[in-house]
Amino acid sequence: MWYAPPIQQTVSFSNYWRDPMHLDLYQERSTFLADLNNERTQKNSTYAERLSSLDQFVLIASTVDRIIVPRESSWFSAFAPNSTSRLVSLRESALYTEDWIGLRALDESGRLRFASCECHHRQGPTPACKGQG
Repeated sequence: MWYAPPIQQTVSFSNYWRDPMHLDLYQERSTFLADLNNERTQKNSTYAERLSSLDQFVLIASTVDRIIVPRESSWFSAFAPNSTSRLVSLRESALYTEDWIGLRALDESGRLRFASCECHHRQGPTPACKGQG
C-alpha cells in the first residue's frame, strides 16, 4: 500500500518508509528514499562523490524518539529483510560495505560522527535538547 503511486505522491512519510517485509516494492516504487540511499540496481556514483566531499557528516539519533522506527535508522541502521526486530547496523550493510553513498569513505577518514540526544521527534532545539555526542 505505501508504495502505490497515489500514496507516494500524497503521503509524505511514505517516501521515507523502508518496509523490511516488502523490500522489493520499496526498491522498485519508492519515489525518494530508495533513490537517495542508492539502493536501486543502477547506482548513481555522483551521490557517493558528493556526500564524501563533506568536511563532516554528523548523524544524530534520539534515544526517546517514538516516530522514527527503528530509532537507529537515524544512524543508517535498518531492519533486516523480513524482520521487524533484527537490526543491521550501518557498518554491516551493503550501503556501507559497498559505499553506495560515500558513508564508508567519510567514516574511514574520520569525518563521519554519531551523536545522540534525548529529544522527542517534534521537539525543537532547546537548551535541554542538544546533541550529547
